[in-house]
Amino acid sequence: MYGSGDGSALMEAIKKLGNQLAIEREPELQTLVSAAFVRLSQEAASKRCYPAMQQALSSLESVETQRPGSTQSLRPRIGAEERLPEFIEEAMRSGHIADGMMEILNLMPKATIHYVTNRFGHCGFREDCELLATIIRNLGEDATQRLLETLQTAPPTEAVEAVGLVSQLSPENVEKILPARLSQWPRSSHDRAVRQLSATPAEERARLLVAIYDSLDAMIRPLAIDEMGMSGQVSGIPKLIELVQNDATPGFTRLKAVEALGRLRASGSSQLFQHILETRQVWRWVYPNELRIAAAQALMRVEPTMGMEKIAASGIDRKELTLEPSDPEANASVIRQRRYARLKLARNLIAVTTNLREFQAFHT
Repeated sequence: MYGSGDGSALMEAIKKLGNQLAIEREPELQTLVSAAFVRLSQEAASKRCYPAMQQALSSLESVETQRPGSTQSLRPRIGAEERLPEFIEEAMRSGHIADGMMEILNLMPKATIHYVTNRFGHCGFREDCELLATIIRNLGEDATQRLLETLQTAPPTEAVEAVGLVSQLSPENVEKILPARLSQWPRSSHDRAVRQLSATPAEERARLLVAIYDSLDAMIRPLAIDEMGMSGQVSGIPKLIELVQNDATPGFTRLKAVEALGRLRASGSSQLFQHILETRQVWRWVYPNELRIAAAQALMRVEPTMGMEKIAASGIDRKELTLEPSDPEANASVIRQRRYARLKLARNLIAVTTNLREFQAFHT
């Protein structure tokens, strides 16, 4: 009955029970009042009546002030912290933060930061990431500072999980902290950091990827280049051109930079693409065929008419150009879009992956 209606009766009942609990001295009545207080508080949680829940937690604080130690057994029974994941997941499903919910989360900042940080790393949609960042932002500056401290001082596996969230809240500090920290982290954490950054808004993402690029493990750099291209931001173009022009850049990394420049429609790269496509050495082409194909595809994106002319004289078979990089969708909700069109194979492909930690091989 108390849980029905708009929750005002539930809130008032919890308040009265809390007041009585603070002054009750009769052991038997204390037990009965405590049981009623817990039951109504649980009802508030199950009905997502956040103002009534806030009242319950405030009443506990008042009771603890008057009778120190008396609420230790009540808090776990109310189960506010245990239900915190339910509250946040419901907010993500509905797409908004319900009235009164932030007041509850503000009473449990440590648990909220911990859950939101872990949940952020498993999000696949930008709207969810933005909502989680809003929750932390609403907790106040202290919450952001805690995450920055985690990024700066925590072990790699813990610190890297804060990268995506802090990049939404304080990208300028991530730009200062992350390059130095990457030098202390293993390759797996470099990979995780780049994937975390894929959830960052496009402008900040491109800038951060350029800032950390030279600190990344060589095996992870192609992934970062892909993200620069998929960001759609021109701020990454100078770095990408530098990588393509440098003959010391590893082949696959160079190819990825060409693809990224094509995705970004970097018109200033046209001459560079033509150079890769056309340069010969007596009887052979100077650049590997894979890089020439990537340059041809990028040139078609930048200057279609010029691209058709150059490809006709390049010796590249038209069939080799059919499987090309996909362009990003500007308004897509998903964080990590498909980089290439899906290809249906004519026959099964046998693959083997080895787990170096357990020295086991798995076949598919």
